Amino acid sequence: MRSSARRPACVVGLAVIVCLLSAAPAPAASIKGAVTKPVQMDQQGCVYAPRVVIVPVGGTVEFLNSDPLLHNLHSASTENPTFNRTQPKGRTIPVIFKKAETVRVDCDLHTWMRAWVVATDHPFIAVTGPAGEFTIDNVPPGKYTLKIWQETLGTVSREVTVGDKDTTGVTVEMGKK
Repeated sequence: MRSSARRPACVVGLAVIVCLLSAAPAPAASIKGAVTKPVQMDQQGCVYAPRVVIVPVGGTVEFLNSDPLLHNLHSASTENPTFNRTQPKGRTIPVIFKKAETVRVDCDLHTWMRAWVVATDHPFIAVTGPAGEFTIDNVPPGKYTLKIWQETLGTVSREVTVGDKDTTGVTVEMGKK
């Protein structure tokens, strides 16, 4: 076995898709309780940037408001406490996510503003780049279920086998639900 990173990789052609292994490989590479820097999500030009962030369970997302106007943060969650906070210009609001789930965040003042926080209990997750590409590093060889989620298209699952090669390729097509 080589010591290089092994990772599923795919090009899905859509940006802002979350790709994750549905369960952590054994031995579990848990990130619970790991000390991490806060993840930042800003409001710029009445758009959340980035639109999707990944945070480890127990981690903090710092919501920033760089716009010269008032915003509001309103979450739709089931596992974590919901929040509905007014956010004036220049204010940072930290929120801790204690349980794994995907949380929608809206601005009630600007209905087109929507973002997502994905709180995860293992590190085998990625958000796709602008061309739909992603990598998940350090995945041990084995068989896994890869879940691909996009806010409009839903979730697609694929069985993947990661071998001793440096990269395992995955191609996924998604269509409207």
